[in-house]
Amino acid sequence: MTMTRRLTAALTPLARAALLGATLIAAPLAATTAATLLATGSAQAQSNPFAPVILINNRAITAYEIDQRRRMLEVFRTPGNLEEQAREALIDDRLRLIAGEQMGVTVTEQDITAGMEEFAGRAQLSTQEFVAGLAGAGVAEESFRDFVAAGLVWRQVVRQRFGAQAQVTESEIDSALSPSSQRASAEVFFSEIILPANTPQAQAEAQRIAAIVQNNPGNFANYARQYSASRTRDSGGRVAQGVPLGNLPPALSQQLLQLRPGQVTAPVPLPNALALFQLNSIRETGRADTGNAQVTYMQYLIPGGRTAETLARARQISDRLDTCDDLYAVNKGQDPARL
Repeated sequence: MTMTRRLTAALTPLARAALLGATLIAAPLAATTAATLLATGSAQAQSNPFAPVILINNRAITAYEIDQRRRMLEVFRTPGNLEEQAREALIDDRLRLIAGEQMGVTVTEQDITAGMEEFAGRAQLSTQEFVAGLAGAGVAEESFRDFVAAGLVWRQVVRQRFGAQAQVTESEIDSALSPSSQRASAEVFFSEIILPANTPQAQAEAQRIAAIVQNNPGNFANYARQYSASRTRDSGGRVAQGVPLGNLPPALSQQLLQLRPGQVTAPVPLPNALALFQLNSIRETGRADTGNAQVTYMQYLIPGGRTAETLARARQISDRLDTCDDLYAVNKGQDPARL
């Protein structure tokens, strides 16, 4: 059995529940924000997978990220319209990260590593086995990492804001998710090489070329003219205009921020392609305004006040929840007013 099939089989009993990350009594039902759907045609998305498709408070969700999340959902055998679910899940992730920023929540690399281990453990796999299984389905490790990080941030947001309270008001939720009026911004200038990888033979050739480029970054422009399938090949792979850092997928922006000018990223898997990016420069562009965010939630009332017994009961219920809808089963046969 291949690693991908083993991963899929192991995750089938978890499926949708595993994707939701944190188990919370004040769990989000749905999120709305100042979101803009951009008219990005399929041809444009294919030629530039990092083009913004959705803007959440001036933060972009790209075609690449949607494709990566859709592939992840496929591995987990999630039913329904995976494209739509991928979009909604990424919007939720952006809102969770915005909430975390406003409350000063941070997660360390150790936290993220532990979160990845925990998630992989649900399928009775090591992190390395889990990542290998995702890779077999075209999901980059960085995409899995970003998914886990967003869940960890949201878990901390709810714990800090609502953990010691028996009731949660709508104004508190709004306050937790309201973004700041300004945030630092920057533009990244880079060059690209897009290598076709739509067949097993093309994938092997793309990996071979990628290794050559990484070992000889000084010849990046020549390799782009020779091998790249992008329209930027004629300019040596150089993208003409700077791209706002927030418009890049977190997985790519994190790689670029760790590079010095002239250095090249690790190969980035794209739909039917493999990409390499060379950092040219990063330029500060000041600050950008953000909008407001709002989240709908559900609360469950436990009689008895804030005692050790009721708090223990709340923790037991929290550990059993994956979505707000699970609270209907918890409250079955009890007073409907508690929900």
